[in-house]
Amino acid sequence: MPPEPEPASAFVERAAPADLAGVLTGLWFVRTVAPTRFERILPATDVPFIVPLTVQPYGVRRADGWHLLRGPFVAGLTDEATISSNGGLVANVGARLRPDALRAVGLDPQRLAGGVHEVDGFPGLRRLRPDVDPGTALDAVVAGLRDRLEVAWRPDPVVRTALASFGADPQPRVGDVATRAGVSAPALVARFRRACGVTPKAFADLQRLHGLLERLTAAALAAGAGQVGDGGDTPVPGVIWSELAAAAGYYDQSHLTRAFHRFVGLTPTAYFDRVRRYGLETARFVPEQDVSPD
Repeated sequence: MPPEPEPASAFVERAAPADLAGVLTGLWFVRTVAPTRFERILPATDVPFIVPLTVQPYGVRRADGWHLLRGPFVAGLTDEATISSNGGLVANVGARLRPDALRAVGLDPQRLAGGVHEVDGFPGLRRLRPDVDPGTALDAVVAGLRDRLEVAWRPDPVVRTALASFGADPQPRVGDVATRAGVSAPALVARFRRACGVTPKAFADLQRLHGLLERLTAAALAAGAGQVGDGGDTPVPGVIWSELAAAAGYYDQSHLTRAFHRFVGLTPTAYFDRVRRYGLETARFVPEQDVSPD
């Protein structure tokens, strides 16, 4: 018998429903043929809740090695890129949890931070298949999260104030943010770590990286779909790196390069060579040609 045809490609985004708006920043569904066997997933400022739809396990590599995930999983806040293994078809559905809202659905941010973990308590989501209708899959994710919702949960206003501050200022001082929130710096650190699983400084560093990526993407678009030089210190034409570093909140170009490599695992030049090759839509999910299985 001939092989079954691959399900039709689809990409759908959906806003969070009103009753989950304080918990989610949005939902998404993707089904497409992978351009390469592996992907480098950059660390995010929200917390992805992901339901794999493929039959084969979803493979991810972290600093401690490869993990095979067979059901819904959460990627906690981290400063490390994750390598994922694709079996030809990328198919998953999920939600973006606000960084301080994991406890709203019964998850412990401190346990999940810095890693990728399967999560129990979503039996209906394990039955979804690759050919599922996107709307059906998204509805199932919403229903699963609603079932887990802690009705009494409320966001910590101090942490929400801090999150807004880190998004608005590329180089915030934790002491100044604490004063703005009306608490001491140690109190902010303790409350932030309990809510998000990481320190305010760690989150601010992550937010700064995403501000840099947004500026680099804008520069790439202005230069013509992100054309990249042949190496050297100017991977994006027209970018003056000392000015970009200052605008993004880095002390200098050297500070920017070190931070970029720590979070992404690539130099800025190598990163934008990949993005030029595969398109700006891969800016946070970067194709990898070859990855050692060790």
